[in-house]
Amino acid sequence: MSAQRQRPAPPEPSFVLKLAWRLTLDPQRRREARAELAEGWEPRRARDGVEAADRWHRRQVTELAVRAAIERLRRAIAVLLAAGRELRPSRMFANGGLLDLRTSCRGLLRTPGTSVAIVATLGLALGASLATFALVHAVLVEPLPYRQPERLTRIYHAIREFRWPLSVADYMAIEEEITAGNTSFAGVAATATRPATLVAGELVERVRIRQVTPSYFPLLGVEAARGRLFSLEEGRPESAALVVLSYGYWQRAFGGDENVIGRALRLNGETHTVIGVLSTAGPIEERYDLFTALRLEPPTRKGPFFLTLVGLLREDAEIETARTELVEINRRLFPVWQSTYQDADSTYGVEPLTETVVGSVKRPLELLLGAVLFVLLIAASNTANLLIARVHRRSAELDLRAALGASRGRLARLVLADSGLLAIAGAALGAGIAVGAIRGIRSAGPDLLPRASELGFGGPVVAVAVGLMLAALLLTGGLPMLQAVGGLRHRRRGATATGSAAGGSGLSGRSTASAGAQRTRRALVLVQFAVALPLLIGAGLLLNSFLRLQRVDPGFESERLLSASISLPDAFADHENAAFWHQLAGRTAAIPGVQGVGLAESRPPAESQQSNNFNLLDRPVPPGQTQPIATWLAATPDYFTTLGIPLLRGRPFDEGDVPDAPPVVLVDRRWAERYYPGENAIGRRFQAGGCDRPDCEVFTVVGIVGDVHYNGLQTQTGTLEGTIYTPHAQWPSQFRYLFVRTEGDPFATLPLVRATLRELDSEIPLADVASGSELIDAALAAPRGFLWLLGGFAIAATMLSLLGTYGVMVFFVQQQRREIGVRIALGGDPATTFRMVLARGLAPVLLGSAIGVAAALGLSGAIASSLYGVTARDPLTFAACVVLLVGAAVLSCLQPARRAAQVDPASILRQE
Repeated sequence: MSAQRQRPAPPEPSFVLKLAWRLTLDPQRRREARAELAEGWEPRRARDGVEAADRWHRRQVTELAVRAAIERLRRAIAVLLAAGRELRPSRMFANGGLLDLRTSCRGLLRTPGTSVAIVATLGLALGASLATFALVHAVLVEPLPYRQPERLTRIYHAIREFRWPLSVADYMAIEEEITAGNTSFAGVAATATRPATLVAGELVERVRIRQVTPSYFPLLGVEAARGRLFSLEEGRPESAALVVLSYGYWQRAFGGDENVIGRALRLNGETHTVIGVLSTAGPIEERYDLFTALRLEPPTRKGPFFLTLVGLLREDAEIETARTELVEINRRLFPVWQSTYQDADSTYGVEPLTETVVGSVKRPLELLLGAVLFVLLIAASNTANLLIARVHRRSAELDLRAALGASRGRLARLVLADSGLLAIAGAALGAGIAVGAIRGIRSAGPDLLPRASELGFGGPVVAVAVGLMLAALLLTGGLPMLQAVGGLRHRRRGATATGSAAGGSGLSGRSTASAGAQRTRRALVLVQFAVALPLLIGAGLLLNSFLRLQRVDPGFESERLLSASISLPDAFADHENAAFWHQLAGRTAAIPGVQGVGLAESRPPAESQQSNNFNLLDRPVPPGQTQPIATWLAATPDYFTTLGIPLLRGRPFDEGDVPDAPPVVLVDRRWAERYYPGENAIGRRFQAGGCDRPDCEVFTVVGIVGDVHYNGLQTQTGTLEGTIYTPHAQWPSQFRYLFVRTEGDPFATLPLVRATLRELDSEIPLADVASGSELIDAALAAPRGFLWLLGGFAIAATMLSLLGTYGVMVFFVQQQRREIGVRIALGGDPATTFRMVLARGLAPVLLGSAIGVAAALGLSGAIASSLYGVTARDPLTFAACVVLLVGAAVLSCLQPARRAAQVDPASILRQE
């Protein structure tokens, strides 16, 4: 039997055009359009060929979709204009606007659960959006509160991907060039930070000090609220010790005493005279309590590097030009200090001061703003879905009003009254939530977020608040209004067409209107899942990263560990420092319940104080090239046993490692494997600080210890190129961290440790007290907070999307209950009905999920820098999130599908 020849057919439209047709044309018009286009395609195929006919067909399909969309838009605008005329105050009161509002209030109160859910959903989404925008505007958009913020820059030392502070030699060279007028800078200032102990009468406490050159405050345009600031002569080494109080510290510590000017304060054992109080400071100054004059000695070597430079560009100067000039200054300066610093590849860099202030919070804030706007879109879509269902339930009422002569504008006003009341209530709740959130962030201060004190409701924030409310009103009220008015038009046309055949009931018109509402609601569900899935994937990636971060071994035993920082007066000589630390360790070890005591210059896992470059003697870096850099800290012999850091090879520090003994070091395993893979690192020697002269100090590796994190758990083990430890006795310092290992609760020992310190010196406080568990928790605080925020938004978006799907399916089953009953009465299979309803509910879910996956792949780079141990396109996380979301959607569709399969056909036929 010969095969029947297949008749040629027009090409199938693309997916996008099919979707456009479904959104703009009702089913009857789609069937008519397909038939008309098929009739026109056949003669063109016979005359011009298949390719030409197909091109004509695609063009006609596109034009028809565009014309239909324009017509729908025209009708929507006409409805909105009619509603606008009805909503004019004069016409509202004349036509019973107050009565409409009372009617809407009664209707909303009759369904309190739905009304409260809508108000809560909109309020939470609007409040979170408004608070986040206020946060982003204050931190990222608003100029810094200085005189010329757009011209302020930070100058740094650029070594590979690192940005380091500068030295005194760097500062003086740059300042000399600026003074001579050879650069694009109008001025420069240097700053440094250090811990300090303040003694003022009975007040003894650790304070945050920023040392500044006298040019610093004039450069920023910061003035004194009381007294005066530093003069240029007061930055010389022989100048008197002076101090300026920050405004906040003046209020907090001295109660705003006007007589504080001229008062003597002891800082680190040196008497300083108060000469002024700053005015309300900017985001840099608000992090510090006191400011002292930076009295710089002429340098004898390139290092150490501890200065932060702030530069002011000249008017109309370009930052790229300034960067080129700084590179040239570094090139000329390099030969002068080459004997103490040989890295010719390092240079100077410059960036806007805003980037320095914002730091690492810029990307998280941008992601947070995007996430909260996504949630707002989903919340508005869900609210629109609920209101469209409410309009459908009121269709009989709207028909009756129309039959009694109500205009389309009047009907639109009735529908808008519901959504308007809900939107206003949601906006009021959102404003309250935003105010509370902003107050909470401001009270947390700059330790939580830079520029936190500048948060508020300025003009742009208020404008965005109004815009968000209007957008929410347009989406939540506009779509239901169009459905109501469009449904009325369809029902009138359906009633005319069916006439007496339908008894004037207008069933076909009602079905057409309901189908339009159903398409709109399914489109909203599609949007919700397309938006929710990227949020869920982002939260899944952060959760995966955080779980991996929690499993990171910090390198030390955190249980039953107590730590604190101690800063000695500057007046202490090296031998006095050594004697004090020796007595403190000995007396603390004698406290009952103490198992071990150690001292170190840094505190793991995220408080590294020192890093330095070095040069291996047996594998020297060629002159002019970048030397390796490592975390570098001093520690007592008992530091390693107290923290449980294992000795892997060689010997530990001992009592023989005194200042006059040959310099020795311990290195961690990463350092040994990095520079001597497969070899023995014991006995290797190197010089520090870029010094390669024969008289430079040479360090010998005597032992290898376990890896410890000192720059956060997200960094590689150790820091940079590993960790180097020097004996505490060979590296004298006024600052140390104290570590105490206890038998039980470490805080039970804290009062005895404080008493021991007071016995040695009553003017030295114990500061920054934390247990080992608190140190680990603090290192995880930032990624945990970001996870909670994004995860909360993702969960909210997912729940709203699932509720939207459930509502659409319930609406569909209620709408199609008669048809389903008739199908089953005529022999239809309930199982087939179940699958049909389930497939109808999952279609927008699957399509939205596919769009969401594509969006998540495109946005994956934005979150990559916040991840640890997982890529931004991790396939397992993507698959798990898709399965979770689609699986939850299946569950939300099961009950409506089961209810459809259980429809009793007899009850449907009795109703008919």
